Amino acid sequence: MIHRVWSRLRDRRGMTLAELIVSAGLLGLAMALIGAALPPAARSVQRLEALNEAETVADDLLELVRSDLEAAQGYVKIYADDDDLAGRSGVDRGGTGSAVEFQNGDGFVLVLSAGGCGETQILKADGTADTTQAAVDPGYLLERWYSGDSRTGTYAYTTGGDLTARAVGTPYPKGAYLGFTVRLAFTAGTGDTVTAAATVLRPDGTELLTDELVIDLRYLDLDSAYRTEVTAADC
Repeated sequence: MIHRVWSRLRDRRGMTLAELIVSAGLLGLAMALIGAALPPAARSVQRLEALNEAETVADDLLELVRSDLEAAQGYVKIYADDDDLAGRSGVDRGGTGSAVEFQNGDGFVLVLSAGGCGETQILKADGTADTTQAAVDPGYLLERWYSGDSRTGTYAYTTGGDLTARAVGTPYPKGAYLGFTVRLAFTAGTGDTVTAAATVLRPDGTELLTDELVIDLRYLDLDSAYRTEVTAADC
């Protein structure tokens, strides 16, 4: 009995050197395949996270635009761009532009855009200078308020060529954009609606996503309230 057990133990073999080399090679190949699969998976997760963050930024901005624009009274006007509005006509209804102008319930003219603006002189109610607002970088939602002249239907966009306004503000700090910037577009379509679109841009300027929101104008009939004539004047 003891002899048989000893014989079996003596006949058992461990792994040979060749088997060890093959096993190590297979293990290395498996690790290489796993390693090659990890970077694309990580990039997919990063892209998904970026899309979710961009969606949040776009949704928040469009909701703020809606809260301002849906209460428009008096008129609505859309500019092809927002470089310099003084003496400019608006796009025809159905056209698209990057700035929207309208009168709110308090009688102020409000301009929404994301193209930035230069240093602006802030005026008091009597039209005299108050303070100076520093330039605002493009890529962030910008609100500008003006006092309209009911007699002429215009407002002082510039004075002697210098930008003026009753107030200039960016509703969200740059940190709220999570490293992105935005581009806005507005279209006055059929019915009493304006479609606002927010395109979110990566830091390198490439487009990540575009989100749209159709805004119902509560107090306006666009057939009579949409304007294209000059409203922003140099005084």
